[in-house]
Amino acid sequence: MKTKMAILSSLLAAVLFWTGCTKGVSNDVVLGNTNANISNGGLSVMKDDWIYFMNYEKDSALYKIKTDGTGETLVTEDQAFYLNCVEDWIYYCHGGDGNKIYKMRLDGKERSLVSEVKAGSVLVADGWIYFADFSNADNAEEFGRIFKIRTDGSSRQKVSRGPVQAMNLTGSWLYYLHREEEKLYRVKTDGTAEEKVSDAKMSSFQILAKSLYYVDATDGKNELWTMTLEGKEPKRLTADKVTAFNAAGEWIYYGNTKGDSPDLELKKMKLDGSEAQVVNDDDPVSIMVFGDFLVYLGMDFTNFSLKETILKADGSLRKDYIPVQTSPTEDVVHSGMREVVKGQNMDVQVLHAYATNIAKNEEPQLQAAIYDRVEEGMFFFLNLQIILTQPEALDLKGYLGVIEEMGDGGYSVYWPAISDISEQGEKNKISFHLPFEAYKESFTLEPETMKDIQLYLWLGERKFPVLLGLFNGDDINPLAIIEVMPDEEYYVTSWGDAEAIMKQKFPDAEVSQRNGMGYKFPGEAEEQMYYTFEVREKGSAAPVSYLVQRNTGMIYIGGNDPAYPDYPVPVAPLE
Repeated sequence: MKTKMAILSSLLAAVLFWTGCTKGVSNDVVLGNTNANISNGGLSVMKDDWIYFMNYEKDSALYKIKTDGTGETLVTEDQAFYLNCVEDWIYYCHGGDGNKIYKMRLDGKERSLVSEVKAGSVLVADGWIYFADFSNADNAEEFGRIFKIRTDGSSRQKVSRGPVQAMNLTGSWLYYLHREEEKLYRVKTDGTAEEKVSDAKMSSFQILAKSLYYVDATDGKNELWTMTLEGKEPKRLTADKVTAFNAAGEWIYYGNTKGDSPDLELKKMKLDGSEAQVVNDDDPVSIMVFGDFLVYLGMDFTNFSLKETILKADGSLRKDYIPVQTSPTEDVVHSGMREVVKGQNMDVQVLHAYATNIAKNEEPQLQAAIYDRVEEGMFFFLNLQIILTQPEALDLKGYLGVIEEMGDGGYSVYWPAISDISEQGEKNKISFHLPFEAYKESFTLEPETMKDIQLYLWLGERKFPVLLGLFNGDDINPLAIIEVMPDEEYYVTSWGDAEAIMKQKFPDAEVSQRNGMGYKFPGEAEEQMYYTFEVREKGSAAPVSYLVQRNTGMIYIGGNDPAYPDYPVPVAPLE
């Protein structure tokens, strides 16, 4: 399992408006922000000529800046999002304090806690704060449901029965995306008349005036559609693959995926899908709009780096906020293999490690070499001795992970599978490992016991040292890091390696992969695995068959064998 680190606190954007407190008017209900902006994270709001925004370049603190780009000032160090402006108060979730709801004056003064809940999709309207409550996952009746409280935190009331992924408010109706079904529901703000609106599968939605816009989640299409507020007259607006969108005024701004690549572009189109056009080549994953101002968060998916951008729709007054990232390994003590490293509640010692890209098939009925598993990266096995130092049992899941550093100081954490090898007689053999099915995501250590365990995971690159992190089980900030080098490595030729060998040998020819096969020459004790290719030289009418041996990477000339009438076999090494 792979956990991608949010390089700052969250993948949210900022919001930008003209004069007065930012308000959305949704069918006669005045909101503290627009439905579209709350759907995109609600990280910016405007008062007079000041824009309040979460500054990704400054630890996600709340800053303000004038619309002409001057006067940038810190308002509060809180990580404020789902911003709602009502008169001279700002209501928000504090990402650095468990998403609790706070309020403060526009100058940052009179800051106070409104509610201890872990909130999402916060909307303020008519003296009420509407939010999804994610405080207690063990409470099946309340977790993820819509609640409302007064702006002073009083009069808590439950509104929805279904769990919420996102919500919008229009008139006396709260529309919400059902977290489990991915279907759209609505409920009156007093909790009555809850009903399904549409059976369309959605990943996100927004309400603008009397229309509903949504991203179709069917089979990962991510096309943008529209329908009425009653779920009628569905219409596709674009076949583009949409990441994020914001319907505002006469335009819909959206992120479009460029073909099969991870690259995005910012586009816009009219509300009816016409006049689609590219705005720029940025990579928006969250977009906020008001009038001719845009604020969006971009992500480069090649290295997961972030950039926050404020600009006018014509491209002027552009200001980029680029987070300065530091590697988590810089501030954490590094230790070596065979050192005893103390974690929060355990002592860990890495005894040895083994790296390979082949896993032999263990099923008796599938003993042929063709059934072995060969990867481009590597399987990595780490033998550890662990002593649990606390008096209670502990599940190791989330406490041991491999850190892979990425661009701009970001990193990934891979949680390895675990197995107890305390009773395995061959555990001290470097290349020893168990069948894959023997490893589990979880493993419970009993109080004050010592165990020999083996960690297993697949890594896409063969680079060392591998960084084994010790964690606290709650987040992905490492407490300690062990630098691990393999005591032994064994790699065979993969399909990708074999293709590279063939293209290097025949640089001007057309090289095509065919099949893999197991073959045993007379006198050989074991069957060997070969990769088959066809090579067509320029000007040649017929292709020639060659095979690459998996264990050696040697190229063989292909020929016929009556025992294998359907495909060529290796005849002799190519000189």
